[in-house]
Amino acid sequence: TDIQHVSGKANVVADALSRSLVISATMLPDLDYKQLAEDQEMSEEIEAFKKSDSSLQLQKVLHDGCSLLCDLSTGNPRPVIPPNWTKRVFDICHNLSHAGHRPTMRAISTRFVWPGMKANIRQWCRNCHPCQVSKIKRHVQAPLQQRQLPDRRFGSLHVDIVGPLPE
Repeated sequence: TDIQHVSGKANVVADALSRSLVISATMLPDLDYKQLAEDQEMSEEIEAFKKSDSSLQLQKVLHDGCSLLCDLSTGNPRPVIPPNWTKRVFDICHNLSHAGHRPTMRAISTRFVWPGMKANIRQWCRNCHPCQVSKIKRHVQAPLQQRQLPDRRFGSLHVDIVGPLPE
């Protein structure tokens, strides 16, 4: 058999495996990641979070010339957000569509992580004025009505009307 050798740059798998971890393009362009890295270093809450017992895999990742503390447990680096940045991250993601707490949680948790994130997002969505003004109640049910008992057998007839039906 004739074995062909492929150079490293032409071998996509080997090239991808040899690269160091970088934060993906799903990051928000409105955030100053250099300032975020500085605030991570200064945050006492993040220091306590690093020492706590959790399933997160925290590691420094290079992004745009700065080193960000990220969680690698999901396969994509997610920067750990200091408390003074959490509302800003929420506002950027949530104000795109005011979709409610579940879609907002999904959008944020794929990109970022912070302690108490789920509770924060749920509370901020509940307090979001545009969300509350445009909320539509979709579960409309007619109340049950009392019927009189018929005085004789087959004295009452119930009919369900359905239509128009296709021919």
